[in-house]
Amino acid sequence: MEAKLAHTHPNHQYATASQLVFPSVLVINSVSELVSVFAHMSGQN
Repeated sequence: MEAKLAHTHPNHQYATASQLVFPSVLVINSVSELVSVFAHMSGQN
């Protein structure tokens, strides 16, 4: 059943992957911005 579902609904896998990828990219961008801000602040201090 699971294998048949995987073949009949391949788009579901892509949708799930995109739902996982986009938030990850946003989180990585936010973290990198925070790290740069903290590094800048620590550099001033």
